[in-house]
Formats: sequence, C-alpha cells, structure tokens
Amino acid sequence: MFQDYNLDFTYQQVAQFKKLWKQGYSTSSIAKKLYCKIVESDLLAMDLLLHGKIKNRPGGLAGTKEIEDNKIRIEV
Repeated sequence: MFQDYNLDFTYQQVAQFKKLWKQGYSTSSIAKKLYCKIVESDLLAMDLLLHGKIKNRPGGLAGTKEIEDNKIRIEV
C-alpha cells in the first residue's frame, strides 16, 4: 500500500509543513514547497491531524491561500 509514494518526511519538512499549514496554505501549495506529490502532502496532513500536531482550519486541505510560483512543478 502506498508503495508509489515517499512518506519519509524529514523533521525540517514536517516543521515547514506545519508552518505553512498554520498560515493557511493549501496542501497542493505546500507540496510545491516540499517538492513532493500532492497526495503525499495530503497524507502528511491527515497523519498530523490524527496525532494532534496540527488543527482543523478554515478551508480544510484546500486552506485559504495558494503559493503562486510558476517555476515549481508538482506531480499529482
């Protein structure tokens, strides 16, 4: 299960995820910043939510902000 995804996030990546999550960025935008697939970012969000490391927020996974950087490509 999930063999096509990299779910080994470093401490720094998790810290950056939590910071961007708190600022309201979508998981797709966070995936751009972490250079990972959107599904990997979504799974990290779910794991952190289940363990009480982040809180529910307006917009849920979609958040309220998008990072606009056309130079960054992401895989779906």
